[in-house]
Amino acid sequence: MIADEMNADDAAPNSVPGAPLGMNALSPRFEDALVFAAQLHTRQKRKGTEIPYVAHLLAVAGLALEYGANEDEAIAALLHDAIEDQGGV
Repeated sequence: MIADEMNADDAAPNSVPGAPLGMNALSPRFEDALVFAAQLHTRQKRKGTEIPYVAHLLAVAGLALEYGANEDEAIAALLHDAIEDQGGV
């Protein structure tokens, strides 16, 4: 079945509308971790640029998810610099 031919009854529970089959929505835990990471790194920029540091954290979490990471691993990706750069959690 082509994804465009799916009806609402075919969607997986907790799936993201319009997302590829098998892609589940992330829970509020991921959102909480993202907000926390953004707050920790709010004044930090990528070295030698004006790019907010949170862009790096999002990129790492995005790559992890693209390569099959589960939500816990994606949250770890968001928080991987929290202790080193910001003195802990």
